[in-house]
Amino acid sequence: MWQQIDKEIYMEKVKGLTVIESFTDPDGMFEYSCGKPQIETVYGIPATVPNEDGQYENTPVVKCEMIKQDRHQKEWDTKYFEYK
Repeated sequence: MWQQIDKEIYMEKVKGLTVIESFTDPDGMFEYSCGKPQIETVYGIPATVPNEDGQYENTPVVKCEMIKQDRHQKEWDTKYFEYK
């Protein structure tokens, strides 16, 4: 479950982590997006050993979510989250 955190906490936790997932929809047109311009990046620990099903599962730690109300908005509304 993702829990919102402050930017300062996010900046401390993101150090040394790897991007494990990223999504960019600059116009909010993708069918699986929120319908608004959005950038989402998840940082975590990449899997190095497969699980019992033979799948590699990365471990998410923090994510940054940036959303605009429309593509004409100049500044991104940015939120930070920690995976608990």
